[in-house]
Amino acid sequence: MKNDEGKVYIPKDPNLPNPPAEIDEIGFLEPGHGYFLGFKSDIYPPNAGMTGFDWNDYPGWPIDNIPSIPSKGEQASTISSAPHFQYKAFTHFFYPIFIDTVISESITPEFGDEIGVFDGGLCVGAAAYADSFPVRINAWEDDVATPDSLDGYICDNPMTFIWYDASTNQEIVFVPPATINAVEVDNPIAPTHSGFGAGLYAVRSLSGGDQSVVQLPQTFKLLQNYPNPFNSETVIPLELPQRSQVKIELFNVCGQSLGVVYQGIQEAGWQKIPYNASALASGLYFCRVTAQGLERNGSFTDINKLLLLK
Repeated sequence: MKNDEGKVYIPKDPNLPNPPAEIDEIGFLEPGHGYFLGFKSDIYPPNAGMTGFDWNDYPGWPIDNIPSIPSKGEQASTISSAPHFQYKAFTHFFYPIFIDTVISESITPEFGDEIGVFDGGLCVGAAAYADSFPVRINAWEDDVATPDSLDGYICDNPMTFIWYDASTNQEIVFVPPATINAVEVDNPIAPTHSGFGAGLYAVRSLSGGDQSVVQLPQTFKLLQNYPNPFNSETVIPLELPQRSQVKIELFNVCGQSLGVVYQGIQEAGWQKIPYNASALASGLYFCRVTAQGLERNGSFTDINKLLLLK
């Protein structure tokens, strides 16, 4: 059972060879709230008439004009339960993933670390490590109400996991064993190596599968734009130790503001902000960069010279 707040109830199945423990995050059902139920059909007689279906194919289901977030009104937004990773939540359906083990020479799990699950390069869910396993991640499915944008996982796509080590400010990438798109025979309810959406939920053991370690910048830094001098187009490089709100303002040699040329959220890492100055005359300009950390606070301000030659 699932609710639209991302909580689950999964009973212990005594018919499985190694049944997982019961998981109950819902408690009591509340009047006026909707719940999604998943059934294991093989406990019923073969002629019970139970058949599986995809919710997109359900007879009479109104695929067109579905609101972006059920029961959330106009609150559609990008939400992150863990501050380092960002993803869109409440995209109609989610797939619970339980990480029962993380073993790696690169990782000593500590309180405050985070783990994100990715479909390709898109983060579709994340959770903070609270000093014990299992860690539950809700992976959110691509929203059928936004067919022109990809904002969640695609069923059967392989999962990639990234562990964020907060103490060393680095990301460790895990890739589980080869994906098998069909539901595994060992456990049809929680298949071990399937992609997104197989079974009712997933259990993953991340051990010995770390593919790479990415050391993120330790401090904020504004680097010299390149090329410089430049003709119309240049790149402003930044080093961001954490996901940050970034603003870039431009000034002339008299100190007059020419406006904000960039404002938005940038992920941690070595970011490159392109800038087109085709509307300006040749001359010397100054850009002021301010960054506000969104994970561990901290702020940064610095100024660089830009020389425009046409």
